[in-house]
Amino acid sequence: MSKKLNFIVVGGAKCGTTSLHAMLSQATGISLPLAKDFHFFDDDENYSLGWQWYWDKFDHAELNNSKLLLGEVAANYVYSTKALERIKASSSDVKVIYIIRHPLERAISELHHQARSSQSEVEMFLEQLKNGNGHDSVLFEKIIRRSMHSKWVDSLYTVFDKENVLVLPMNTLNNVEQLNVSLSIFLNHEVSLVKPENKNTRSVSRVRWFDTIIKGDSKIKRCLRPFIPGGEIKRKVRKLLVKLNSQPVKTNDLEAENLIHPYLKTEIEFYETIKKNA
Repeated sequence: MSKKLNFIVVGGAKCGTTSLHAMLSQATGISLPLAKDFHFFDDDENYSLGWQWYWDKFDHAELNNSKLLLGEVAANYVYSTKALERIKASSSDVKVIYIIRHPLERAISELHHQARSSQSEVEMFLEQLKNGNGHDSVLFEKIIRRSMHSKWVDSLYTVFDKENVLVLPMNTLNNVEQLNVSLSIFLNHEVSLVKPENKNTRSVSRVRWFDTIIKGDSKIKRCLRPFIPGGEIKRKVRKLLVKLNSQPVKTNDLEAENLIHPYLKTEIEFYETIKKNA
């Protein structure tokens, strides 16, 4: 492999990776894959396709520029030991960035995200927590365990040298000057980012199959593609359709916070320590 990753954002989910990806994508001196979260390191099938498949995700003209930093932003790599080990094997000195958010805020944000797929499953999960159950469920893993930042930081330190890991509080993304300083020092490369508009909204699809057509690939979209204007017009039309097909997520946040908080008390202390020292 003649090329190598200089840095990678490994998560966490619902911690601002979409915003950071948008900022890094616009930065000079940095090249990212054209898509986010295409699951190379944590998906065995994708990983088996090899590095040529991976580098094809980048702009080939940029890959030939030795002055550019090559990086990737993903929301879920931190939760896979196999992914972390594959990242380390790709480059022993790769810089790893992990964004953390207030654990309770992250848990509620994840709960909203899961409710977009199935509010009934979220309601059932909260009922299980109320009854002292649900600890082995998928939603417990995604909503609560993924909010336990100390666990995932320990995983990173097990695989990577500490000096190659940057634990970045999410609130830093709102202070672009501070973010630029932190990233410039960590990456040993001048970074100049601009804060983007908020990308993720709290909503659920009114009609699921229509949402799938809008956001995914389909025969209908492929047939219509020659007749749809490209560029900014296409982006605005897609954004409007998504907005028209969305409605607010309905969750009892106060009840959810009361049920989830006991699991995250020590994690909140860990987060506050990291935030204070950042």
